[in-house]
Amino acid sequence: AKNMNLFLKNLSNRSLFVYVQGHPTFNFQNEPLAIYLEEKGIIVTNFRYPTENDSLMSRIVISASHTKEDILKLCNILNSFPTKS
Repeated sequence: AKNMNLFLKNLSNRSLFVYVQGHPTFNFQNEPLAIYLEEKGIIVTNFRYPTENDSLMSRIVISASHTKEDILKLCNILNSFPTKS
């Protein structure tokens, strides 16, 4: 819970994700964001569902094994993702 709270506290744009308070997964369907994260060295779960022709579904999982530095680095990368105005 400590890492999730740190993540949410430091994340500028929570609307990028679908999540349930208290659950450590943060889901999104934004292929440019998935590519951006990979380019920055962040690997997230990606799959097309229900078929390979459907939209890419991605997920970030925050765990107790992540350090404070890991979480803050992830937040900084996410906060620098260029969103459309």
